[in-house]
Amino acid sequence: MLCGNKFIQKLNRKYFGRNEPTDVIAFPLKDDIGPVDILGEVIISLDQVKSNALFYKVRFEQELALCIIHGILHLLGYRDGSQRQRSIMEQAQQAILEKAKSLKIV
Repeated sequence: MLCGNKFIQKLNRKYFGRNEPTDVIAFPLKDDIGPVDILGEVIISLDQVKSNALFYKVRFEQELALCIIHGILHLLGYRDGSQRQRSIMEQAQQAILEKAKSLKIV
């Protein structure tokens, strides 16, 4: 789901106790739905993606791709609560992003 800062801030406050916008939130689904398993939902604030792209001096599309990858990795079980977890997740993100670039997806 793509949204703005106002909506994602409400989610961040309700589910994580943080009263501020964030770039991406992932909600895993625990139920099997029909013949295909669905991992969950990834919610991305396009406002925050734009801010991040300007801050990190990267293209908007690259930052959006990174947020999508980050959200999907969370749904696959990656965590970023500790420095070690964050490092592992960042390595996975970069590897996927580089592969996407080589395939000219991003």
